[in-house]
Order: sequence, then structure tokens, then C-alpha cells
Amino acid sequence: MSASSQVSSDNIKIVQTYYQATNTGNLQTILDTLHPEFKLDEVESLPYKGIWEGHKGATEFFDAFMKTWENPVMSGLEFFDIGSEVVVRFTLKATSRNTSKQIEMPITEFIKVKDGKVIEILPFYQDTAKIVEVIN
Repeated sequence: MSASSQVSSDNIKIVQTYYQATNTGNLQTILDTLHPEFKLDEVESLPYKGIWEGHKGATEFFDAFMKTWENPVMSGLEFFDIGSEVVVRFTLKATSRNTSKQIEMPITEFIKVKDGKVIEILPFYQDTAKIVEVIN
């Protein structure tokens, strides 16, 4: 295995650990996978909108996310090494705490890894208007 393919393989393993911890709600393991300079950029139309930075921001994001959704599960996780990033595709299934309506939606996230930790997540939702409809 070449050095670059080893790095790619390591990055995918790090990202897989992050998603496993997210699916089980293990906040400490989530934080252990995140770089101190972590950044998550959520779209403005969502209740957990904005840029969340560092471990404090990640903790606040997960709190805001869990206030919006009940029983969130990411299924069908697929991981793709695209050189500088890992692309993750999955289906989010969750129930709105506000309306009790359910959502099932494909999401793609672009993940950057630095120093063996997730440093940036940029999510792309298939239909943010549907999310807003389900939660309101």
C-alpha cells in the first residue's frame, strides 16, 4: 500500500468512527474524532443553522440538532475517498420533535481530515424545504 493510499484509508477509518459515534449518540467519541479547529457549516434555512466551531460548537450543534429531531439514524452509509476529502452519502431518518412527522432524506457530506481528526464537515441536503416543512 502506498503512503497516499494509507492516508486515504486512515481518513476513511476516522470518518467512519465519527459516524458510528454519531449514530449511537456517543458525544465523547464524537469529540475525540474532531480536530480542535473543527468547523461545521449548516444552511441558513435550518433551525440549527450557522457555523459551529471547535469542540464547544460541536457540542452545541448536537444539542440543537437533538432538540429538533427524535431518534435520528443515518443508514446506508457510503464512504468515498476523493483525495483531499472523504465524501459520505447516507439516508437520514428522523422524527420532528415539534410535529411528530418523519423524514427520510438522502444527504451528502464532504469531510476534511487534518492531523488524524475531522476538521470540517460541509453537508448537502437533497431538499431543505422538505426539512423545514416536516419540523414546522
